[in-house]
Amino acid sequence: MTVPDLKGESLRDALDILTLLKCSVTVEGQGYVSEQLVTDKNGKRSVQLTLKPVKDEETSQDTSSSSTKDDSGSQDTSTGDSADGKSGEEASDN
Repeated sequence: MTVPDLKGESLRDALDILTLLKCSVTVEGQGYVSEQLVTDKNGKRSVQLTLKPVKDEETSQDTSSSSTKDDSGSQDTSTGDSADGKSGEEASDN
């Protein structure tokens, strides 16, 4: 059975797959798989994984851009709903 492309996988997920395939594993770095090298020696398959952390810049850009949209949308919606809802309740309660 061939070793699948593990790029982008966490170390835990990659190790689970390689354990099922009965491969020996060498790991360098921390984070997620960025490179892999498969070798066969004397009938034994070994995989060298190189890991790199997730880039903070990409994560913060995704979070800030989506939260900005959500914040502006929810502020407009909640302000309009709150004002209408309260004045409607107050008018009916009195």
